[in-house]
Amino acid sequence: MEDSKPTRRDLLASLPAAAAVMTSVAETAISDVPAKPAGQSSADPIFAAIEAHRQAKADYVAKLHTEHSDCDDAYARERQAYELLWDTTPATVAGMAALFRYLQEPRWPQWRDGPVDPELPSTIIELMNEDGPDLTQWARNIELALRRIAVTA
Repeated sequence: MEDSKPTRRDLLASLPAAAAVMTSVAETAISDVPAKPAGQSSADPIFAAIEAHRQAKADYVAKLHTEHSDCDDAYARERQAYELLWDTTPATVAGMAALFRYLQEPRWPQWRDGPVDPELPSTIIELMNEDGPDLTQWARNIELALRRIAVTA
């Protein structure tokens, strides 16, 4: 009678296939997370922070289109919303996905003759690298948030 217990060699041989399946499942699960699920805005403060920054950015760009000389207040509001975005930690998986999706969006929209300034970083995450928060501290905060989400999920 053969021993049906898998050997160490059998287990090691199956790891690459298992990893491929797990990666595929994880990618599918993450891609299926909606940008802002119904009812999530009050459960996760990151949705409000993203919307506040998006609106402040749009207001500033609108001012640039109409009143080039009086943009300081609009720019100050955009910067305040930008800092709030970095200070807000997602509380849900959907919030985490929304934050990382937003970080990939253009920092400034295209208009008329192109971007505001071609020398500026093109995405929000690229700007973070130049004048955003302390990246190490931000990464720690995100790690802790992910750990909290995993424990409560």
